[in-house]
Amino acid sequence: APSAPSLSFASLTSAAVTGSTVYYRPSAPAGSFTVTASSTDAGSGVASYALPAAASGWSRSVSGADATYSHTGSPTEPGSGDVTATNGAGLTSAPTSFTVTADANAPTGMSATLTGGYRTAASVAVTVASGSDAGSGLALGTLVLERDDAGLTADACDPFTGSWTPVTLAGGNDTSVASGTCVRYRVRVSDRVGNEGVSAPSATVKIDTSAPSTPSLA
Repeated sequence: APSAPSLSFASLTSAAVTGSTVYYRPSAPAGSFTVTASSTDAGSGVASYALPAAASGWSRSVSGADATYSHTGSPTEPGSGDVTATNGAGLTSAPTSFTVTADANAPTGMSATLTGGYRTAASVAVTVASGSDAGSGLALGTLVLERDDAGLTADACDPFTGSWTPVTLAGGNDTSVASGTCVRYRVRVSDRVGNEGVSAPSATVKIDTSAPSTPSLA
């Protein structure tokens, strides 16, 4: 019989692969992946491959050793399926399985940590933690540190607007803050299938780099 097929995966849309497990985001408007089988047969040669049928909510397009699985909406989780090869003599290989698993959960544990209170220099040290993801894993390239600004009036912060903007740290410090403002931070990061997690806001920092005016005396 032919050798048990080896499998490779490509053309991943809202999907990611770890070993022989394909993760997909069930809430994605559309998702797909292609699995390619490869087997050898020293005698009559490999004649065909059998790949798993499409689960409910999925479609399958087969071309030779390639099968593309696509979905829209919220499809059924396919689970595990077997791939086999058949040679020209009609002998079938041992199966190779792969698993298709839904990953609907966003990463957790991300944070922006700092000590609240006043800063007398236009620099805020922020410790960023990327968190973790129990499914498809973190896509660390999506990690963004964001800042929310408010005015500082008479030792009190004006209401925060919720207009979070990305910031880049220099040596672990945000040096783009302005005197007379209050700032807070959060972290945004996605997993490899596109589920996004956002941390809670950090402690609030008040920036005041200007000393009082020289006293006038009477």
